[in-house]
Amino acid sequence: MTKERARANEELRPVSSWENNQAKGHALCGQYMWGEHKDEVKTLRNRQAAYLNSLPSDPQDAISAAKKLLDFEYSAYPEGIEKALHFSFALEAMVKHGSTDDDGPERDAAIYLADQVAHAMVRATEQLDRISDILDNPARLERESPSL
Repeated sequence: MTKERARANEELRPVSSWENNQAKGHALCGQYMWGEHKDEVKTLRNRQAAYLNSLPSDPQDAISAAKKLLDFEYSAYPEGIEKALHFSFALEAMVKHGSTDDDGPERDAAIYLADQVAHAMVRATEQLDRISDILDNPARLERESPSL
């Protein structure tokens, strides 16, 4: 039996909840929402393409750009790492030796330091992601270029 005849013999069935979940809810959403979603995705994809196009394509330029991010303001680490390291030492001392169980200035200071560590680590991971993108870009361009 051909595929066409087999499909003709199949009973039409609706999209299941499971299938819709696999499609992130897009299979059963309204046409307006689907169009809006596609527009948002297109905007994000265009932004990502512009970002990737802004990265150095020459391997030596990529290494230089990554090194510049690694040597943030003459530090030995990318932005955020040294700050998070210092704050984490202070936070450790406060938690081990301070009174952070009860409300008060020590607890507020510990919460502030924990927040600063988190923000510094977010910034550091952003910088490390950018360094990775920069270093990967020459190989990405080579993979995506059509073979001659």
